[in-house]
Amino acid sequence: MPHNILYDLLRDTRVTVDDVSEQIMHQSIDSMVEYVDFDNCTIKESTSVYDALCQFYQCPTCLLMISGRGSNPRGFVTRLDLMKAVANSQHDVKVTEIMTKYSNRVFVHSGAAVESALVEFRKHGIKKLLVFDTDGKKVGLLRLPVLMDWIIDVLFRESKRSA
Repeated sequence: MPHNILYDLLRDTRVTVDDVSEQIMHQSIDSMVEYVDFDNCTIKESTSVYDALCQFYQCPTCLLMISGRGSNPRGFVTRLDLMKAVANSQHDVKVTEIMTKYSNRVFVHSGAAVESALVEFRKHGIKKLLVFDTDGKKVGLLRLPVLMDWIIDVLFRESKRSA
């Protein structure tokens, strides 16, 4: 399906798929990252879905990090994850039952190229990637739908420009 959209956008223009993909793949992900103050947006693994949802009102962010023993991250939940759980009457369950599990291997660095992020999304079959700075500190989250929207916007602008 994405290729159909790409070819439809580029049809009847002088822009080639290779031209556009080269331009897109080397762009930085930084403009698409949702930045999070992880120091103030971390909850314990024993937290209920309801309590985690309440935490979002105190910490306006895109996600809450879930810490295990010590300060080791176990995973994270998004507002949407929590809303789905409440809609399914799971407000009393622990966040660990609905969280996206954290893996030390699945992340990208801020400033990474779009291509690097796409490789991680595809390789691990995920829709959310943690973003770390060059010092190894968590700084935010990159969502696949946000990245895909950005790619489509770039393609649309380029096809309009060449028409």
